[in-house]
Amino acid sequence: MKRQRLLLMPVLAVCLTLSSPAIAHEGHNSAFSAKTETKQAPKVHLSKESQKLIGLQTLTVRAGALEQVLQTTGKVQAAENKAYDITPRVTGAVSRVYAQQGDFVRAGQTLASIYSAEAAGKLAELLQERARLQAEVAKTRIQYQGDIAIEQNHVEVARVAFQREQALLNEGITSKKDYLEAQHVLEDAQIKLGILKKQSTQQVSLLQKQLALTVSALHSQLRVLGLSSAAINQALSSNRVTAEISIASPVSGTVTFRDVTAGETIEPGQKIFSIVGLSPIWVVMDIFQEQIPKVHTGQTVRLKTPSNIVMDGQISSIGSVVDPNQRTLPVRVVSQNPGGILKPGMFVSAEIVTGKTSGNQIVIPATALVDDNGRKVVYVQYNDDFQAVPVQTGQQTANDVEIRDGLYEGDTIVVQGASQIRAQGLLAGSEEKSHEEKLEGKADHHNEHAVPLASWPSMILGVLIGLTLAGLSWLWMQKRSGGRR
Repeated sequence: MKRQRLLLMPVLAVCLTLSSPAIAHEGHNSAFSAKTETKQAPKVHLSKESQKLIGLQTLTVRAGALEQVLQTTGKVQAAENKAYDITPRVTGAVSRVYAQQGDFVRAGQTLASIYSAEAAGKLAELLQERARLQAEVAKTRIQYQGDIAIEQNHVEVARVAFQREQALLNEGITSKKDYLEAQHVLEDAQIKLGILKKQSTQQVSLLQKQLALTVSALHSQLRVLGLSSAAINQALSSNRVTAEISIASPVSGTVTFRDVTAGETIEPGQKIFSIVGLSPIWVVMDIFQEQIPKVHTGQTVRLKTPSNIVMDGQISSIGSVVDPNQRTLPVRVVSQNPGGILKPGMFVSAEIVTGKTSGNQIVIPATALVDDNGRKVVYVQYNDDFQAVPVQTGQQTANDVEIRDGLYEGDTIVVQGASQIRAQGLLAGSEEKSHEEKLEGKADHHNEHAVPLASWPSMILGVLIGLTLAGLSWLWMQKRSGGRR
């Protein structure tokens, strides 16, 4: 038996050796991992309320066509028929200035007001001439009214005499001759009354027309001097002379120049304001001579401001002479410029839409792309969860971008609100990492002498193998002992 125990000692040593790796490397199992898995971005959960709060918009991915564009730059300038220089028409002293350089003004808005002795004199002349003609009209009407009254009295006397002669003729008292003479006197008086009334009407009408023409002529002269119709009509209604002239903007636009201050005297022809209408507005850009065959009038041009605001325009004209130094051709684009965003002198980037691709590409709005530490990702929606998916991009325009890898038809992607989702994911990831670090710290503190769970399978396997070998050794020794007996 003693000899059998001695024989079992090597077997037990083998068993301990097989189980020892699990104890020697406890707590560092990750160092023996044979494969490193690619970690996907965690999903970000957003409730329906949160989605509404950030203005979330999604789109189902479909294959489509991407616009083919020529990219260039352009300079904004005012349309030739939308630029105005404001100059006074009379000499005057500036009383007030209402507009500053850079202000947006509307048509008819007052820019400044001046006092003009010339305008006041002309307005006084208008009032005096109107008063003279009105007095003459009244005088003529009164004179004719007196003459008409006298003639009406003659007609009444003649009518009474005629009626008496008619009655006497019927009674046979008077002669036919006296009757006809009375009738002739009545008819003559009626004719004279009619002529007098007609002369009165014509004379008064003539004077009224003369009054209207005089007022109109002086009104026009005052308008030429810069006095507004409202100011003239106010003076006519109140019969008071005003010397103030309002300088108004002829169009809606931006004040690009101002050279006037309150108190100074200005002269006719002196430029005091410049107004530029901003709708429509021109953008002049240069294209290289090899691109000329692709450019035509009427093509859509997408304009992008330095602040990334995009608006459309159309090519209205193409130059006919190539610049010998730059080898470029000028092209003019007309944009309606909603909101007056494009300003004269501003430089913009431009995309001339020359056509479209075949239509088999995955094309998504450029707003769906998010920069995630140097890589481009798109957020894919899974119900109320959103996951960042890296994508490989191809051609890109101001509005759309081609996706060559990473997305598939039918995917629902975020096109508005992706940046907010990324921020939410970063915040959640930071909190989760902090929580995990706290848990790991507690585990290290309480289990620094414990055997890691990952080492238990190795220990069990070693014990099983050792027991198996011990059993086989015991059977072999029993057999050998029996053979010796």
